[in-house]
Amino acid sequence: MRARSYALETVWQYAAEEAVAAGSDHIEPEHLLVGICSIEKLFSAGLSSSHLTPYSLASIRSEWQELLALLLDAKLTPSTLRRELRKTIAPGSIRPGTARTVSRSERSRAIFSRAEQTAAQAGSTLVGIIYLLAALLEDAAIRDLLRPSCKDLPRLQEAVTAAARHPLQTRPAVAQKASISASTISGGKSLGTGAGK
Repeated sequence: MRARSYALETVWQYAAEEAVAAGSDHIEPEHLLVGICSIEKLFSAGLSSSHLTPYSLASIRSEWQELLALLLDAKLTPSTLRRELRKTIAPGSIRPGTARTVSRSERSRAIFSRAEQTAAQAGSTLVGIIYLLAALLEDAAIRDLLRPSCKDLPRLQEAVTAAARHPLQTRPAVAQKASISASTISGGKSLGTGAGK
């Protein structure tokens, strides 16, 4: 299993928070998509990222800037998309906000597996968010969810797929440090919420 990048760990954590907030039984692919859109919160004014090392923050920023450029090119604003997605995700059976540990659903596990395969094919030592988004866009339900917000979804998918053909580490020193550190994060608990397997 390849190491997950700091950005991917962060997305997983945000997705777990989304699942808990929605009362969902599991972390679904839809929550992962919201989690990707939530990364921008790390770089918003007034939000502390003091729990992150300079290496991890630089690694996340590097990945996020690449992915953000693709979203903006498709005329998608992460904060707006995040709000729209939340309106369409069905609530779960558990009381929203109940503190608990949530695990990935079978669909989410399959998407993570596809992301790992894409990273391997690209020759990347890390599984990052570009590979996760490429895997998410292969899911028909995710494409249906995005279609109202994205006027040219095939073009976005093509751009993401093309970007996912390249190794993640554009900054080797940062990526190497992130690889070493990310492998030591236990169960994705770096942000303090219960993310299961």
